[in-house]
Amino acid sequence: MGLANPNLWPHQRISPQEPAELTPAAVATALQQLQQTGNVRLERLGSSARGRAINQATVGAGPTRVLAWSQMHGDEPTHTAMLLDVLAWLAGDDAAAVALRQACTFACVPMLNPDGAVLGTRQNAQGIDVNRDARRLQSPEGRVLHDLVTGFQPQFAFNLHNQNARSTVGRSRLPSVVALMAPPVDLAETETPGVRRAKQAAVCFAEAISQHCPGMISRYAASYMPRAFGEWVQTTGAATVLVEAGGMPADAPFDMVELHAAGFAAVLQAIANGRVESFDAARYDALPLDGEITRFDLLVRGALIQPGDDLPEFTADVGVNFAGGRRLATGPLVAGVIEELGDLEVTAGKATIDGAGLCCLPGRWAASAAGTPRQLPDDTTQAELLAAGVTTLLGVVDAEDEQALAALAKLHASGSAGRLLLNVGFLARTAGGDEAAVVSRLAAACWRGACAAVVDGLSESVVEQLHAAGIPCVAMSTLGREGQSPIVVSADSLPTEMLTCAGSMRGRVAKGAIADLIFYPADALQDPPAMVLVGGACAFRDGAPAGDRAGLLLAAQPATR
Repeated sequence: MGLANPNLWPHQRISPQEPAELTPAAVATALQQLQQTGNVRLERLGSSARGRAINQATVGAGPTRVLAWSQMHGDEPTHTAMLLDVLAWLAGDDAAAVALRQACTFACVPMLNPDGAVLGTRQNAQGIDVNRDARRLQSPEGRVLHDLVTGFQPQFAFNLHNQNARSTVGRSRLPSVVALMAPPVDLAETETPGVRRAKQAAVCFAEAISQHCPGMISRYAASYMPRAFGEWVQTTGAATVLVEAGGMPADAPFDMVELHAAGFAAVLQAIANGRVESFDAARYDALPLDGEITRFDLLVRGALIQPGDDLPEFTADVGVNFAGGRRLATGPLVAGVIEELGDLEVTAGKATIDGAGLCCLPGRWAASAAGTPRQLPDDTTQAELLAAGVTTLLGVVDAEDEQALAALAKLHASGSAGRLLLNVGFLARTAGGDEAAVVSRLAAACWRGACAAVVDGLSESVVEQLHAAGIPCVAMSTLGREGQSPIVVSADSLPTEMLTCAGSMRGRVAKGAIADLIFYPADALQDPPAMVLVGGACAFRDGAPAGDRAGLLLAAQPATR
Protein backbone atom coordinates (compact mmCIF):
# COMPACT_ATOMS: atom_id res chain seq x y z
CA MET A 1 0.00 0.00 0.00
CA GLY A 2 1.23 3.48 -0.84
CA LEU A 3 1.96 6.09 1.75
CA ALA A 4 -0.12 9.27 2.02
CA ASN A 5 2.88 11.18 3.35
CA PRO A 6 6.21 9.30 3.27
CA ASN A 7 7.84 12.06 5.33
CA LEU A 8 5.34 11.34 8.11
CA TRP A 9 5.44 7.53 8.06
CA PRO A 10 8.30 6.29 5.84
CA HIS A 11 7.82 2.63 6.74
CA GLN A 12 5.74 -0.15 5.22
CA ARG A 13 2.01 0.13 5.61
CA ILE A 14 0.01 -3.10 5.67
CA SER A 15 -3.32 -1.76 6.92
CA PRO A 16 -6.15 -0.78 4.53
CA GLN A 17 -6.69 2.87 3.67
CA GLU A 18 -10.06 2.66 5.42
CA PRO A 19 -9.52 1.15 8.91
CA ALA A 20 -13.22 0.21 9.19
CA GLU A 21 -12.56 -2.47 6.56
CA LEU A 22 -10.54 -4.45 9.12
CA THR A 23 -12.47 -7.53 10.23
CA PRO A 24 -11.34 -9.98 12.91
CA ALA A 25 -10.33 -12.38 10.13
CA ALA A 26 -8.32 -9.68 8.34
CA VAL A 27 -6.50 -8.78 11.56
CA ALA A 28 -5.75 -12.44 12.24
CA THR A 29 -4.38 -12.89 8.72
CA ALA A 30 -2.15 -9.81 9.04
CA LEU A 31 -0.79 -11.04 12.38
CA GLN A 32 -0.05 -14.49 10.97
CA GLN A 33 1.85 -12.92 8.08
CA LEU A 34 3.87 -10.82 10.52
CA GLN A 35 4.60 -13.93 12.58
CA GLN A 36 6.34 -15.40 9.53
CA THR A 37 9.04 -12.71 9.81
CA GLY A 38 10.32 -14.52 12.88
CA ASN A 39 10.25 -11.33 14.94
CA VAL A 40 6.57 -11.36 15.96
CA ARG A 41 5.23 -13.89 18.46
CA LEU A 42 1.49 -14.63 18.59
CA GLU A 43 -0.57 -15.95 21.46
CA ARG A 44 -4.31 -16.47 21.78
CA LEU A 45 -5.26 -14.87 25.07
CA GLY A 46 -8.88 -15.91 25.10
CA SER A 47 -12.19 -15.52 23.34
CA SER A 48 -14.85 -12.87 22.98
CA ALA A 49 -18.43 -13.35 24.12
CA ARG A 50 -19.16 -14.86 20.69
CA GLY A 51 -16.10 -17.07 20.73
CA ARG A 52 -13.87 -14.99 18.45
CA ALA A 53 -10.16 -15.12 19.14
CA ILE A 54 -8.43 -12.33 21.07
CA ASN A 55 -4.77 -12.39 20.10
CA GLN A 56 -1.63 -10.85 21.53
CA ALA A 57 1.34 -9.97 19.33
CA THR A 58 4.73 -9.53 20.99
CA VAL A 59 7.95 -8.07 19.58
CA GLY A 60 11.34 -7.88 21.25
CA ALA A 61 12.71 -9.29 24.49
CA GLY A 62 14.17 -6.22 26.21
CA PRO A 63 13.75 -5.35 29.89
CA THR A 64 11.25 -2.49 29.45
CA ARG A 65 7.74 -3.84 29.02
CA VAL A 66 5.25 -1.83 26.94
CA LEU A 67 1.62 -2.81 26.36
CA ALA A 68 -0.96 -1.40 23.97
CA TRP A 69 -4.51 -2.42 23.10
CA SER A 70 -6.96 -1.12 20.52
CA GLN A 71 -10.62 -1.32 19.60
CA MET A 72 -11.99 -2.23 23.00
CA HIS A 73 -14.82 -0.16 21.55
CA GLY A 74 -15.78 -2.09 18.44
CA ASP A 75 -16.55 0.95 16.30
CA GLU A 76 -13.14 2.60 16.89
CA PRO A 77 -10.78 0.99 14.33
CA THR A 78 -8.09 3.63 13.65
CA HIS A 79 -5.54 2.30 16.11
CA THR A 80 -6.03 -1.32 15.10
CA ALA A 81 -4.75 -0.31 11.68
CA MET A 82 -1.99 1.72 13.34
CA LEU A 83 -0.83 -1.20 15.50
CA LEU A 84 -0.56 -3.47 12.47
CA ASP A 85 1.62 -0.90 10.69
CA VAL A 86 3.79 -0.35 13.77
CA LEU A 87 4.20 -4.12 14.17
CA ALA A 88 5.26 -4.38 10.52
CA TRP A 89 7.90 -1.72 11.18
CA LEU A 90 9.09 -3.36 14.42
CA ALA A 91 9.36 -6.73 12.69
CA GLY A 92 11.67 -5.36 10.01
CA ASP A 93 15.34 -4.48 9.65
CA ASP A 94 15.08 -0.74 10.31
CA ALA A 95 17.88 0.20 12.74
CA ALA A 96 15.50 1.91 15.15
CA ALA A 97 13.24 -1.15 15.17
CA VAL A 98 16.17 -3.46 15.89
CA ALA A 99 17.29 -1.23 18.76
CA LEU A 100 13.77 -1.12 20.14
CA ARG A 101 13.46 -4.92 20.07
CA GLN A 102 16.66 -5.12 22.12
CA ALA A 103 15.54 -2.54 24.69
CA CYS A 104 11.84 -3.37 25.03
CA THR A 105 9.32 -6.16 25.07
CA PHE A 106 6.35 -4.70 23.23
CA ALA A 107 3.03 -6.54 23.50
CA CYS A 108 -0.21 -5.43 21.91
CA VAL A 109 -3.77 -6.61 21.42
CA PRO A 110 -5.14 -5.31 18.13
CA MET A 111 -8.93 -5.46 18.31
CA LEU A 112 -9.74 -6.41 21.89
CA ASN A 113 -13.47 -6.41 21.09
CA PRO A 114 -13.88 -8.39 17.82
CA ASP A 115 -17.62 -8.90 18.35
CA GLY A 116 -18.17 -5.15 18.56
CA ALA A 117 -16.06 -4.71 15.42
CA VAL A 118 -18.33 -7.10 13.53
CA LEU A 119 -21.47 -5.46 14.91
CA GLY A 120 -20.13 -1.95 14.41
CA THR A 121 -20.95 -1.09 18.02
CA ARG A 122 -19.10 0.49 20.91
CA GLN A 123 -20.19 -2.34 23.21
CA ASN A 124 -19.39 -6.03 23.03
CA ALA A 125 -21.93 -8.72 22.10
CA GLN A 126 -23.34 -8.63 25.65
CA GLY A 127 -24.05 -4.93 25.28
CA ILE A 128 -21.32 -4.11 27.82
CA ASP A 129 -18.93 -1.21 27.37
CA VAL A 130 -15.68 -3.09 27.96
CA ASN A 131 -13.94 0.11 29.02
CA ARG A 132 -16.38 0.47 31.90
CA ASP A 133 -15.92 -3.10 33.14
CA ALA A 134 -12.60 -2.81 34.98
CA ARG A 135 -14.14 -3.49 38.39
CA ARG A 136 -16.81 -6.15 37.84
CA LEU A 137 -15.09 -7.93 34.92
CA GLN A 138 -18.34 -9.31 33.56
CA SER A 139 -17.15 -9.22 29.94
CA PRO A 140 -14.75 -11.89 28.66
CA GLU A 141 -12.85 -9.15 26.85
CA GLY A 142 -12.40 -7.25 30.11
CA ARG A 143 -11.16 -10.36 31.86
CA VAL A 144 -8.65 -10.99 29.06
CA LEU A 145 -7.23 -7.48 29.41
CA HIS A 146 -7.17 -7.65 33.20
CA ASP A 147 -5.27 -10.95 33.17
CA LEU A 148 -2.84 -9.66 30.54
CA VAL A 149 -1.98 -6.56 32.56
CA THR A 150 -1.63 -8.61 35.76
CA GLY A 151 0.65 -11.15 34.12
CA PHE A 152 2.69 -8.93 31.82
CA GLN A 153 3.15 -6.12 34.36
CA PRO A 154 3.88 -3.35 31.83
CA GLN A 155 5.88 -0.29 32.75
CA PHE A 156 4.11 1.71 30.04
CA ALA A 157 0.60 1.12 28.73
CA PHE A 158 -1.35 2.70 25.87
CA ASN A 159 -5.16 2.63 25.74
CA LEU A 160 -6.04 3.43 22.11
CA HIS A 161 -9.40 4.84 21.02
CA ASN A 162 -11.34 7.02 18.58
CA GLN A 163 -13.17 10.01 19.99
CA ASN A 164 -16.02 12.02 18.50
CA ALA A 165 -14.77 13.06 15.06
CA ARG A 166 -16.41 16.46 15.59
CA SER A 167 -14.46 17.35 18.76
CA THR A 168 -12.49 20.56 18.68
CA VAL A 169 -9.42 21.92 20.46
CA GLY A 170 -10.67 24.31 23.10
CA ARG A 171 -12.75 27.02 21.44
CA SER A 172 -10.46 27.24 18.44
CA ARG A 173 -12.84 25.53 15.96
CA LEU A 174 -9.88 23.41 14.89
CA PRO A 175 -10.53 19.65 14.96
CA SER A 176 -8.99 17.60 17.74
CA VAL A 177 -6.95 15.25 15.58
CA VAL A 178 -5.24 13.74 18.62
CA ALA A 179 -6.44 13.87 22.21
CA LEU A 180 -4.15 12.61 24.98
CA MET A 181 -4.80 11.81 28.61
CA ALA A 182 -2.85 10.53 31.59
CA PRO A 183 -5.74 8.90 33.49
CA PRO A 184 -5.88 9.94 37.15
CA VAL A 185 -5.56 7.40 39.97
CA ASP A 186 -8.07 9.16 42.24
CA LEU A 187 -10.52 12.05 42.45
CA ALA A 188 -7.76 14.32 43.73
CA GLU A 189 -5.77 13.61 40.54
CA THR A 190 -2.68 12.80 42.55
CA GLU A 191 0.44 12.89 40.38
CA THR A 192 2.10 9.57 41.14
CA PRO A 193 5.42 8.67 39.48
CA GLY A 194 3.45 6.61 36.97
CA VAL A 195 1.11 9.48 36.14
CA ARG A 196 4.10 11.79 35.70
CA ARG A 197 5.77 9.37 33.29
CA ALA A 198 2.46 9.04 31.42
CA LYS A 199 2.34 12.81 31.02
CA GLN A 200 5.90 12.79 29.69
CA ALA A 201 5.00 10.09 27.17
CA ALA A 202 1.96 12.09 26.08
CA VAL A 203 4.11 15.19 25.53
CA CYS A 204 6.52 13.09 23.47
CA PHE A 205 3.64 11.89 21.29
CA ALA A 206 2.36 15.44 20.82
CA GLU A 207 5.78 16.85 19.98
CA ALA A 208 6.43 14.17 17.35
CA ILE A 209 3.38 15.05 15.28
CA SER A 210 2.71 18.71 16.07
CA GLN A 211 4.32 20.00 12.87
CA HIS A 212 1.87 17.94 10.80
CA CYS A 213 -1.28 19.07 12.63
CA PRO A 214 -0.45 22.37 14.36
CA GLY A 215 -3.06 23.50 16.87
CA MET A 216 -5.00 20.22 16.54
CA ILE A 217 -3.75 18.35 19.62
CA SER A 218 -5.75 18.49 22.83
CA ARG A 219 -5.99 17.03 26.30
CA TYR A 220 -8.89 14.62 26.56
CA ALA A 221 -11.53 16.09 28.83
CA ALA A 222 -12.70 13.42 31.26
CA SER A 223 -12.91 13.18 35.02
CA TYR A 224 -11.79 10.26 37.19
CA MET A 225 -13.68 7.09 36.20
CA PRO A 226 -12.81 4.24 38.60
CA ARG A 227 -14.63 1.65 36.45
CA ALA A 228 -12.54 2.48 33.37
CA PHE A 229 -9.50 0.38 32.46
CA GLY A 230 -7.17 3.32 31.94
CA GLU A 231 -7.58 4.39 35.56
CA TRP A 232 -7.18 0.82 36.83
CA VAL A 233 -4.02 0.15 34.81
CA GLN A 234 -2.59 3.46 36.04
CA THR A 235 -3.08 2.29 39.63
CA THR A 236 -0.91 -0.77 38.93
CA GLY A 237 2.06 1.56 38.49
CA ALA A 238 2.18 1.36 34.70
CA ALA A 239 2.52 4.79 33.10
CA THR A 240 -0.76 4.72 31.16
CA VAL A 241 -1.66 7.01 28.28
CA LEU A 242 -5.05 7.29 26.63
CA VAL A 243 -4.72 8.19 22.95
CA GLU A 244 -7.81 9.28 21.04
CA ALA A 245 -7.94 9.67 17.26
CA GLY A 246 -10.39 12.42 16.41
CA GLY A 247 -11.54 14.24 13.29
CA MET A 248 -9.60 15.63 10.37
CA PRO A 249 -9.75 18.91 8.49
CA ALA A 250 -11.25 18.58 5.02
CA ASP A 251 -7.90 19.45 3.44
CA ALA A 252 -5.73 17.40 5.81
CA PRO A 253 -2.17 16.95 4.50
CA PHE A 254 -1.85 13.72 6.48
CA ASP A 255 -3.42 10.30 6.85
CA MET A 256 -4.87 9.66 10.32
CA VAL A 257 -3.41 6.16 10.69
CA GLU A 258 0.05 7.28 9.58
CA LEU A 259 -0.08 10.35 11.84
CA HIS A 260 -0.81 8.20 14.88
CA ALA A 261 1.75 5.60 13.83
CA ALA A 262 4.41 8.32 13.68
CA GLY A 263 3.49 9.60 17.14
CA PHE A 264 3.35 6.14 18.66
CA ALA A 265 6.65 5.07 17.09
CA ALA A 266 8.32 8.20 18.47
CA VAL A 267 7.09 7.38 21.98
CA LEU A 268 8.27 3.77 21.71
CA GLN A 269 11.73 4.94 20.66
CA ALA A 270 11.86 7.48 23.50
CA ILE A 271 10.92 4.75 25.97
CA ALA A 272 13.55 2.43 24.51
CA ASN A 273 16.40 4.93 24.77
CA GLY A 274 15.24 6.52 28.03
CA ARG A 275 14.65 9.95 26.47
CA VAL A 276 10.99 9.88 27.53
CA GLU A 277 12.08 10.98 31.04
CA SER A 278 13.44 14.25 29.59
CA PHE A 279 10.07 15.61 28.48
CA ASP A 280 8.46 18.29 30.62
CA ALA A 281 5.30 16.88 32.20
CA ALA A 282 4.00 20.42 32.73
CA ARG A 283 3.55 20.72 28.98
CA TYR A 284 0.88 18.03 29.21
CA ASP A 285 -1.11 20.12 31.68
CA ALA A 286 -0.75 23.10 29.33
CA LEU A 287 -2.42 21.28 26.43
CA PRO A 288 -5.88 22.78 25.70
CA LEU A 289 -8.78 20.60 26.68
CA ASP A 290 -11.20 19.19 24.13
CA GLY A 291 -13.66 21.93 23.33
CA GLU A 292 -17.41 22.12 23.64
CA ILE A 293 -17.79 23.50 20.14
CA THR A 294 -19.70 21.19 17.84
CA ARG A 295 -17.91 20.70 14.56
CA PHE A 296 -20.35 19.76 11.81
CA ASP A 297 -19.46 17.91 8.64
CA LEU A 298 -21.18 20.71 6.70
CA LEU A 299 -22.21 24.12 7.97
CA VAL A 300 -24.42 26.53 6.05
CA ARG A 301 -24.13 30.00 7.54
CA GLY A 302 -26.78 32.70 7.59
CA ALA A 303 -29.33 31.46 5.02
CA LEU A 304 -32.95 32.58 4.88
CA ILE A 305 -34.83 29.38 5.72
CA GLN A 306 -38.21 28.55 4.25
CA PRO A 307 -38.75 25.34 6.22
CA GLY A 308 -41.95 24.09 4.61
CA ASP A 309 -45.03 22.74 6.37
CA ASP A 310 -46.56 26.25 6.40
CA LEU A 311 -44.02 27.53 8.94
CA PRO A 312 -42.74 31.13 8.72
CA GLU A 313 -39.32 31.86 7.25
CA PHE A 314 -36.36 32.74 9.45
CA THR A 315 -32.61 33.27 9.17
CA ALA A 316 -30.42 30.50 10.57
CA ASP A 317 -27.30 28.44 10.25
CA VAL A 318 -27.75 24.79 9.27
CA GLY A 319 -25.46 22.08 10.66
CA VAL A 320 -25.35 18.80 8.70
CA ASN A 321 -23.61 15.58 9.74
CA PHE A 322 -23.01 12.31 7.95
CA ALA A 323 -23.14 8.98 9.76
CA GLY A 324 -19.80 8.30 11.39
CA GLY A 325 -18.56 11.76 10.53
CA ARG A 326 -17.81 10.94 6.90
CA ARG A 327 -19.32 10.37 3.51
CA LEU A 328 -18.14 7.17 1.86
CA ALA A 329 -16.39 7.67 -1.46
CA THR A 330 -17.30 4.17 -2.59
CA GLY A 331 -19.89 1.62 -1.62
CA PRO A 332 -23.17 2.49 0.10
CA LEU A 333 -23.73 6.20 0.40
CA VAL A 334 -24.55 7.90 3.67
CA ALA A 335 -27.17 10.64 3.69
CA GLY A 336 -26.40 13.82 5.60
CA VAL A 337 -28.87 14.73 8.34
CA ILE A 338 -29.70 18.20 9.63
CA GLU A 339 -28.41 18.05 13.20
CA GLU A 340 -29.12 21.60 14.28
CA LEU A 341 -30.71 24.85 13.11
CA GLY A 342 -30.28 28.32 14.57
CA ASP A 343 -27.44 30.48 15.79
CA LEU A 344 -24.40 28.24 15.29
CA GLU A 345 -21.87 31.08 15.27
CA VAL A 346 -19.64 29.38 17.85
CA THR A 347 -19.52 26.16 15.84
CA ALA A 348 -17.38 25.12 12.91
CA GLY A 349 -17.72 22.93 9.85
CA LYS A 350 -15.40 20.63 7.95
CA ALA A 351 -16.95 22.31 4.93
CA THR A 352 -18.77 25.66 5.04
CA ILE A 353 -21.27 27.29 2.70
CA ASP A 354 -21.88 31.01 2.94
CA GLY A 355 -25.66 31.25 2.89
CA ALA A 356 -25.84 35.05 3.14
CA GLY A 357 -28.21 36.30 0.48
CA LEU A 358 -29.52 32.80 -0.23
CA CYS A 359 -32.93 31.34 0.48
CA CYS A 360 -32.91 27.68 1.57
CA LEU A 361 -35.93 25.52 0.76
CA PRO A 362 -36.72 21.80 0.91
CA GLY A 363 -35.91 19.92 -2.26
CA ARG A 364 -38.78 19.28 -4.63
CA TRP A 365 -40.06 15.89 -5.71
CA ALA A 366 -40.86 14.59 -9.16
CA ALA A 367 -42.96 11.61 -10.23
CA SER A 368 -42.93 9.88 -13.59
CA ALA A 369 -44.62 6.74 -14.80
CA ALA A 370 -41.82 6.45 -17.35
CA GLY A 371 -39.23 5.66 -14.69
CA THR A 372 -38.83 1.94 -13.98
CA PRO A 373 -36.16 -0.22 -12.33
CA ARG A 374 -34.87 -1.00 -15.82
CA GLN A 375 -34.90 2.64 -16.90
CA LEU A 376 -33.04 4.83 -14.43
CA PRO A 377 -32.79 8.54 -15.20
CA ASP A 378 -29.88 9.38 -17.48
CA ASP A 379 -27.49 12.29 -16.91
CA THR A 380 -29.53 14.66 -19.06
CA THR A 381 -32.76 13.90 -17.20
CA GLN A 382 -31.06 14.29 -13.84
CA ALA A 383 -29.51 17.62 -14.86
CA GLU A 384 -32.94 18.91 -16.00
CA LEU A 385 -34.59 17.84 -12.75
CA LEU A 386 -31.84 19.36 -10.61
CA ALA A 387 -32.24 22.60 -12.53
CA ALA A 388 -35.90 22.49 -11.49
CA GLY A 389 -34.94 22.09 -7.82
CA VAL A 390 -35.82 18.40 -7.71
CA THR A 391 -33.93 16.21 -5.23
CA THR A 392 -36.11 13.06 -5.33
CA LEU A 393 -37.54 11.28 -8.38
CA LEU A 394 -40.19 8.59 -8.03
CA GLY A 395 -40.80 6.02 -10.73
CA VAL A 396 -43.17 3.06 -10.89
CA VAL A 397 -42.80 -0.68 -10.59
CA ASP A 398 -45.61 -2.98 -11.67
CA ALA A 399 -46.23 -5.31 -8.73
CA GLU A 400 -47.53 -7.93 -11.17
CA ASP A 401 -44.42 -7.87 -13.39
CA GLU A 402 -41.97 -10.46 -12.06
CA GLN A 403 -39.17 -9.27 -14.33
CA ALA A 404 -39.57 -5.69 -13.12
CA LEU A 405 -39.59 -6.83 -9.48
CA ALA A 406 -36.50 -8.96 -10.05
CA ALA A 407 -34.72 -5.98 -11.61
CA LEU A 408 -35.68 -3.84 -8.62
CA ALA A 409 -34.41 -6.42 -6.12
CA LYS A 410 -31.15 -6.79 -8.05
CA LEU A 411 -30.71 -3.02 -8.11
CA HIS A 412 -30.95 -2.75 -4.34
CA ALA A 413 -29.02 -5.92 -3.59
CA SER A 414 -26.06 -4.60 -5.59
CA GLY A 415 -25.89 -1.51 -3.38
CA SER A 416 -25.26 0.61 -6.44
CA ALA A 417 -27.31 2.31 -9.10
CA GLY A 418 -24.58 3.86 -11.17
CA ARG A 419 -24.13 7.61 -11.11
CA LEU A 420 -27.11 8.94 -9.16
CA LEU A 421 -27.27 12.64 -8.42
CA LEU A 422 -30.90 12.42 -7.32
CA ASN A 423 -32.65 10.26 -4.78
CA VAL A 424 -34.59 7.67 -6.79
CA GLY A 425 -37.45 5.54 -5.56
CA PHE A 426 -40.13 3.35 -7.07
CA LEU A 427 -43.80 3.23 -6.15
CA ALA A 428 -45.47 -0.17 -6.44
CA ARG A 429 -48.78 -0.27 -8.35
CA THR A 430 -51.15 -3.09 -9.11
CA ALA A 431 -54.20 -3.34 -11.33
CA GLY A 432 -56.41 -4.73 -8.60
CA GLY A 433 -58.00 -8.10 -7.81
CA ASP A 434 -59.18 -9.46 -4.50
CA GLU A 435 -57.89 -7.76 -1.36
CA ALA A 436 -55.55 -10.57 -0.31
CA ALA A 437 -53.85 -10.62 -3.71
CA VAL A 438 -53.48 -6.82 -3.78
CA VAL A 439 -51.93 -6.71 -0.31
CA SER A 440 -49.62 -9.60 -1.11
CA ARG A 441 -48.41 -8.09 -4.40
CA LEU A 442 -47.80 -4.62 -2.97
CA ALA A 443 -46.09 -5.95 0.14
CA ALA A 444 -43.83 -8.20 -1.95
CA ALA A 445 -42.85 -5.25 -4.14
CA CYS A 446 -41.89 -3.19 -1.08
CA TRP A 447 -39.88 -6.06 0.37
CA ARG A 448 -37.97 -6.17 -2.90
CA GLY A 449 -37.09 -2.50 -2.94
CA ALA A 450 -40.13 -0.31 -3.66
CA CYS A 451 -40.28 2.68 -1.34
CA ALA A 452 -44.08 2.81 -1.04
CA ALA A 453 -47.31 1.42 -2.44
CA VAL A 454 -49.73 3.49 -4.50
CA VAL A 455 -53.21 2.99 -3.11
CA ASP A 456 -55.39 5.13 -5.38
CA GLY A 457 -58.78 3.53 -5.67
CA LEU A 458 -58.08 0.80 -3.14
CA SER A 459 -60.38 0.16 -0.22
CA GLU A 460 -59.67 1.37 3.30
CA SER A 461 -59.39 -2.28 4.31
CA VAL A 462 -56.44 -2.78 1.94
CA VAL A 463 -54.77 0.37 3.24
CA GLU A 464 -55.19 -0.81 6.83
CA GLN A 465 -53.71 -4.21 5.99
CA LEU A 466 -50.73 -2.61 4.31
CA HIS A 467 -50.14 -0.30 7.26
CA ALA A 468 -50.38 -3.30 9.61
CA ALA A 469 -47.69 -5.02 7.54
CA GLY A 470 -45.46 -1.97 7.87
CA ILE A 471 -45.85 -1.01 4.21
CA PRO A 472 -45.93 2.76 3.52
CA CYS A 473 -49.01 3.72 1.50
CA VAL A 474 -49.39 6.87 -0.56
CA ALA A 475 -52.17 8.26 -2.69
CA MET A 476 -50.75 9.62 -5.91
CA SER A 477 -53.10 9.93 -8.86
CA THR A 478 -50.88 12.39 -10.74
CA LEU A 479 -48.04 10.12 -11.74
CA GLY A 480 -48.87 10.68 -15.36
CA ARG A 481 -48.49 8.31 -18.25
CA GLU A 482 -45.48 6.95 -20.03
CA GLY A 483 -43.98 9.44 -22.40
CA GLN A 484 -44.99 12.43 -20.33
CA SER A 485 -42.46 14.68 -18.60
CA PRO A 486 -42.00 14.13 -14.86
CA ILE A 487 -44.48 16.00 -12.69
CA VAL A 488 -42.66 18.28 -10.22
CA VAL A 489 -44.28 19.00 -6.87
CA SER A 490 -43.22 20.78 -3.69
CA ALA A 491 -42.80 18.77 -0.53
CA ASP A 492 -45.64 20.72 1.08
CA SER A 493 -48.07 19.09 -1.34
CA LEU A 494 -47.06 15.56 -0.36
CA PRO A 495 -48.40 13.52 2.55
CA THR A 496 -46.14 12.69 5.47
CA GLU A 497 -46.24 9.02 4.45
CA MET A 498 -44.50 9.97 1.23
CA LEU A 499 -41.85 12.11 2.90
CA THR A 500 -40.98 9.28 5.28
CA CYS A 501 -41.51 6.40 2.85
CA ALA A 502 -37.84 5.40 3.01
CA GLY A 503 -37.64 5.59 6.80
CA SER A 504 -36.18 9.11 6.96
CA MET A 505 -37.82 12.51 6.81
CA ARG A 506 -37.26 14.41 3.59
CA GLY A 507 -38.83 17.53 2.19
CA ARG A 508 -38.36 19.69 5.29
CA VAL A 509 -35.69 22.05 6.55
CA ALA A 510 -35.85 20.75 10.10
CA LYS A 511 -33.75 19.00 12.70
CA GLY A 512 -33.56 15.30 11.90
CA ALA A 513 -34.48 15.69 8.23
CA ILE A 514 -32.26 14.48 5.41
CA ALA A 515 -30.40 17.47 3.95
CA ASP A 516 -32.12 17.56 0.55
CA LEU A 517 -31.98 21.33 0.12
CA ILE A 518 -32.20 23.89 -2.67
CA PHE A 519 -30.76 27.41 -2.54
CA TYR A 520 -31.89 30.44 -4.53
CA PRO A 521 -30.78 34.05 -4.42
CA ALA A 522 -33.18 35.55 -1.89
CA ASP A 523 -34.26 38.22 -4.37
CA ALA A 524 -34.79 35.84 -7.32
CA LEU A 525 -36.60 32.62 -6.48
CA GLN A 526 -36.54 31.26 -10.00
CA ASP A 527 -34.99 28.23 -11.61
CA PRO A 528 -32.32 27.13 -11.89
CA PRO A 529 -31.33 27.28 -8.22
CA ALA A 530 -27.91 28.54 -7.20
CA MET A 531 -27.15 25.22 -5.52
CA VAL A 532 -28.77 21.86 -4.77
CA LEU A 533 -27.75 19.54 -1.92
CA VAL A 534 -28.87 15.93 -2.09
CA GLY A 535 -28.26 14.14 1.18
CA GLY A 536 -25.92 16.95 2.16
CA ALA A 537 -23.74 16.53 -0.94
CA CYS A 538 -23.58 19.26 -3.55
CA ALA A 539 -25.24 17.85 -6.67
CA PHE A 540 -25.84 21.07 -8.64
CA ARG A 541 -24.11 24.44 -8.64
CA ASP A 542 -23.72 27.40 -11.01
CA GLY A 543 -26.16 25.95 -13.52
CA ALA A 544 -24.64 22.49 -13.88
CA PRO A 545 -24.39 19.17 -12.04
CA ALA A 546 -21.58 19.36 -9.53
CA GLY A 547 -21.50 16.05 -7.70
CA ASP A 548 -20.93 12.39 -8.25
CA ARG A 549 -23.31 9.79 -6.79
CA ALA A 550 -24.92 12.27 -4.42
CA GLY A 551 -28.27 10.49 -4.51
CA LEU A 552 -29.62 7.37 -2.87
CA LEU A 553 -31.89 4.52 -3.83
CA LEU A 554 -34.93 4.75 -1.59
CA ALA A 555 -36.56 1.61 -0.29
CA ALA A 556 -39.21 1.03 2.35
CA GLN A 557 -37.42 -2.11 3.57
CA PRO A 558 -34.36 -4.11 2.56
CA ALA A 559 -34.63 -5.74 -0.85
CA THR A 560 -34.97 -9.15 0.80
CA ARG A 561 -36.90 -10.11 3.86
